[in-house]
Amino acid sequence: MRAATEIIPTFGRAWDFDATLLSEEDIRPFLGENLDIGTIAAPNSCIVSGCIQGLEALEKKLLEKEMVFIRMPVNHAFHSRMMEPIGEEFKKFMENVSFKPPE
Repeated sequence: MRAATEIIPTFGRAWDFDATLLSEEDIRPFLGENLDIGTIAAPNSCIVSGCIQGLEALEKKLLEKEMVFIRMPVNHAFHSRMMEPIGEEFKKFMENVSFKPPE
Protein backbone atom coordinates (compact mmCIF):
# COMPACT_ATOMS: atom_id res chain seq x y z
CA MET A 1 0.00 0.00 0.00
CA ARG A 2 1.32 3.45 -0.89
CA ALA A 3 1.89 5.92 1.91
CA ALA A 4 -0.47 8.91 1.94
CA THR A 5 2.47 11.26 1.61
CA GLU A 6 3.28 9.69 -1.76
CA ILE A 7 0.01 10.83 -3.34
CA ILE A 8 -0.14 14.32 -1.83
CA PRO A 9 1.04 16.86 -4.41
CA THR A 10 4.59 18.02 -3.89
CA PHE A 11 5.20 20.64 -6.54
CA GLY A 12 8.33 21.91 -4.81
CA ARG A 13 7.41 24.87 -2.63
CA ALA A 14 4.76 26.27 -4.94
CA TRP A 15 2.25 27.40 -2.30
CA ASP A 16 1.92 29.02 1.11
CA PHE A 17 -0.67 30.58 3.39
CA ASP A 18 -1.23 34.22 4.27
CA ALA A 19 -2.85 34.94 7.63
CA THR A 20 -4.91 38.14 7.53
CA LEU A 21 -6.85 40.26 9.99
CA LEU A 22 -9.77 40.48 7.58
CA SER A 23 -13.19 38.84 7.59
CA GLU A 24 -14.21 36.47 4.81
CA GLU A 25 -16.39 39.23 3.35
CA ASP A 26 -13.50 41.73 3.42
CA ILE A 27 -10.85 39.42 1.92
CA ARG A 28 -12.94 37.95 -0.93
CA PRO A 29 -12.55 40.99 -3.25
CA PHE A 30 -8.75 40.61 -3.02
CA LEU A 31 -8.64 36.92 -3.99
CA GLY A 32 -7.45 36.07 -7.46
CA GLU A 33 -8.25 32.94 -9.42
CA ASN A 34 -5.38 31.04 -7.77
CA LEU A 35 -6.33 31.67 -4.14
CA ASP A 36 -8.80 30.17 -1.69
CA ILE A 37 -9.93 30.94 1.81
CA GLY A 38 -8.28 28.06 3.60
CA THR A 39 -9.65 28.75 7.06
CA ILE A 40 -11.82 31.27 8.82
CA ALA A 41 -9.93 31.43 12.10
CA ALA A 42 -12.16 34.07 13.72
CA PRO A 43 -14.76 36.60 12.56
CA ASN A 44 -11.99 39.00 11.51
CA SER A 45 -9.20 36.56 10.70
CA CYS A 46 -8.91 34.46 7.54
CA ILE A 47 -6.15 32.27 6.20
CA VAL A 48 -5.71 32.52 2.45
CA SER A 49 -4.09 29.57 0.68
CA GLY A 50 -2.76 29.13 -2.79
CA CYS A 51 0.15 29.45 -5.15
CA ILE A 52 3.02 31.75 -4.26
CA GLN A 53 2.43 33.99 -7.30
CA GLY A 54 -1.19 34.51 -6.28
CA LEU A 55 -0.19 35.27 -2.69
CA GLU A 56 2.44 37.76 -3.85
CA ALA A 57 -0.25 39.58 -5.85
CA LEU A 58 -2.56 39.52 -2.81
CA GLU A 59 0.19 40.84 -0.54
CA LYS A 60 0.87 43.72 -2.94
CA LYS A 61 -2.82 44.70 -2.83
CA LEU A 62 -2.92 44.41 0.97
CA LEU A 63 0.24 46.49 1.36
CA GLU A 64 -1.23 49.21 -0.87
CA LYS A 65 -4.25 49.35 1.48
CA GLU A 66 -2.00 49.13 4.59
CA MET A 67 -3.69 45.89 5.67
CA VAL A 68 -1.98 43.40 7.96
CA PHE A 69 -0.95 39.89 6.86
CA ILE A 70 1.77 37.37 7.61
CA ARG A 71 3.15 34.72 5.25
CA MET A 72 3.01 31.20 6.64
CA PRO A 73 5.20 28.72 4.72
CA VAL A 74 3.67 25.24 4.42
CA ASN A 75 4.77 21.90 2.97
CA HIS A 76 1.49 20.89 1.30
CA ALA A 77 -1.43 22.74 -0.27
CA PHE A 78 -4.03 21.63 2.25
CA HIS A 79 -7.13 23.83 2.40
CA SER A 80 -6.89 24.82 -1.26
CA ARG A 81 -8.12 23.63 -4.63
CA MET A 82 -4.55 22.55 -5.38
CA MET A 83 -5.42 19.30 -3.55
CA GLU A 84 -8.31 18.43 -5.91
CA PRO A 85 -6.20 16.46 -8.42
CA ILE A 86 -5.46 13.77 -5.83
CA GLY A 87 -8.96 13.62 -4.31
CA GLU A 88 -10.09 10.33 -5.83
CA GLU A 89 -6.76 8.59 -5.31
CA PHE A 90 -6.62 9.77 -1.69
CA LYS A 91 -10.21 8.59 -1.12
CA LYS A 92 -9.29 5.13 -2.45
CA PHE A 93 -6.20 5.11 -0.24
CA MET A 94 -8.26 5.99 2.86
CA GLU A 95 -10.80 3.24 2.11
CA ASN A 96 -8.01 0.74 2.82
CA VAL A 97 -6.93 2.29 6.11
CA SER A 98 -8.10 0.59 9.31
CA PHE A 99 -8.96 2.96 12.14
CA LYS A 100 -8.81 1.93 15.78
CA PRO A 101 -9.47 3.88 18.97
CA PRO A 102 -6.31 4.98 20.79
CA GLU A 103 -4.99 2.55 23.35
